[in-house]
Amino acid sequence: MDNTKKLSPADALATTGCSIALDNNNNVDLFVCLTESGRIARYVAKYRPFQPILACSISTAVVHQANMTRGVIGYKIPTHLKNRSDKLTTLILKVAKEQGMCMPGSKVLIFNAENEGKKQESVNFKLLEIESE
Repeated sequence: MDNTKKLSPADALATTGCSIALDNNNNVDLFVCLTESGRIARYVAKYRPFQPILACSISTAVVHQANMTRGVIGYKIPTHLKNRSDKLTTLILKVAKEQGMCMPGSKVLIFNAENEGKKQESVNFKLLEIESE
């Protein structure tokens, strides 16, 4: 009998992201989770990475809930930037730098989750290096 538990796509991606962060060649300094429900941030936190996790959501309730999860810092993003990924990423990285979570030369792993927990769930991530100003 097979007792292995199947991972959801979001959980599998969180596992992969944490593995990348542990790889000595990548030196990821921060996880950023763009989330509707906080689910992807909780999945990343489940693996207890050493790096801080910045959970960004337009929902105040999700931000408050994120702040109650170990290793996660919630940040409320302006609603008007929800679908403007380029400006949103710039804002979030600016805030992270101001808060001392990263600096020029740091690597940041950004998860973007849409329709979390639904059949059409879409989660992806990208690795960025913070440029010098």
